[in-house]
Amino acid sequence: MPRLLFLGGIPGAGKTTVARELEQRWSVIHVVASSLLEQRTGSEIYERRTITDTVESETNQELIVSAYRRFVMNLECDWILLDGHYIVPAMISLFPVKLQTFLELEVAQYAILICDPRHSLERLASRGTLPTWGGSIERLQAYQDAELKHAHCIAAMTDQSLMIVHDSDHAAEDLAVSLGW
Repeated sequence: MPRLLFLGGIPGAGKTTVARELEQRWSVIHVVASSLLEQRTGSEIYERRTITDTVESETNQELIVSAYRRFVMNLECDWILLDGHYIVPAMISLFPVKLQTFLELEVAQYAILICDPRHSLERLASRGTLPTWGGSIERLQAYQDAELKHAHCIAAMTDQSLMIVHDSDHAAEDLAVSLGW
């Protein structure tokens, strides 16, 4: 079974860009958590969509785990990179992804991509996906702080390390070197 690298970060941090470069240069299979959810539910998910309550957030997490298991069932590769979030944003609050979700995904390595929230906001605006939950620089910074804190907690509770990667032109290479690729 492939090993799973979970790469988190706020919307617009550059997770997908880093993942695509890893996929091209190091033959990592990249999948986006929201795409797994879309496949499982049959509906399209956008980053600007809001989660309204804890139950909905937990249901989505269960669906992602189920879809991921189906996805990897017959794959033959060394690594899969799952691009997602440690915290799910909502209109009023942030919902931490449950420890159980990460345990069920059998994450082998945790990583988080940190960026300047101004860059994130610019990227989101350029693709027309400004979040309805409050896409201000301050709100994105608070989200990133919460995501980093929760990522540290998840890594510690699973006795794993957390790789902190800073958004740059060589973020993918930095992550690959840290993984020994």
